Amino acid sequence: MPMQIHVDSLITDSGENLSTDSISNAKVKLSQLADVQISNLETGNMLIWNEPAQKWVNYGQMGLSLFACYAAGLSGMQTIDWGGHSREMNVSFHNGKAWAEILISADSSVSAPWDDGWINENNYLVSSNVDNGESPDQLNYDGLQQAKAAELMGLTGTQESSVLVTTEILTSVLFTAKADITDGINSSALLSLAHLTSANRALFTDYFNGSGGPFELQDSFGWAGGPGLYDSHISYRAGQVRGGEWMIQDSVTGSSNGTPRWGYRKSGTDNTGAKANGQDIGWDNLLSVFVTNY
Repeated sequence: MPMQIHVDSLITDSGENLSTDSISNAKVKLSQLADVQISNLETGNMLIWNEPAQKWVNYGQMGLSLFACYAAGLSGMQTIDWGGHSREMNVSFHNGKAWAEILISADSSVSAPWDDGWINENNYLVSSNVDNGESPDQLNYDGLQQAKAAELMGLTGTQESSVLVTTEILTSVLFTAKADITDGINSSALLSLAHLTSANRALFTDYFNGSGGPFELQDSFGWAGGPGLYDSHISYRAGQVRGGEWMIQDSVTGSSNGTPRWGYRKSGTDNTGAKANGQDIGWDNLLSVFVTNY
């Protein structure tokens, strides 16, 4: 075990006695250490361990992690490292963790996931209506604000949803209904996976990072969350792919086809719907999906 030594002061080569309170890179050159490489320092730089070089190297400003956002109390729109890039994402806190928003929909059409392009020909979730601008893809909040304004003026034709799917490894998913585009998690209207086994939770996390396909899970939720008898049908029912359902939570138990309590259903002539927390999806009741990676 390495010996731990407490140092109150250092003596420089010139004989100057420095207290630990006054030690800085101006006095003790980190860049002169064998395993540190510092050049062109700028605000926001970070020292990152470079394994091949076996050195600590300073890099340009990088996004925060969700863990760091929570530790620093940073919520709302934040630049975070996500899916291999720094992206601006809506960060919100719940149950001792930070979560990032990856899906938001005000689209009241029962066929929105298919019409808006969330679901590809293999019934996998894909990015849709993202804002790539000069940076990596991110949810198109500006476009949604414009779509909301257009609808208030009686105009139609603009997409009322945005979905971001990346390769980020997820540990959980949370569904919420919220009243405004930039709101965070609504603690009074949410559906959590906390009660599920790790294998069942992985069905959701894999689906929402694009690595997993359609699935169904019986008895996945209670009426208001937690364990219960209400099923999930994500483009899948009775052992086969069924493209007209995207129901995070059904509203009836057993094998009957109910309207969604959370999600969309366009198949059949009865019990179709577009719901978030049992209420019609719209600009005052948006369906939102938040995820976390730790």
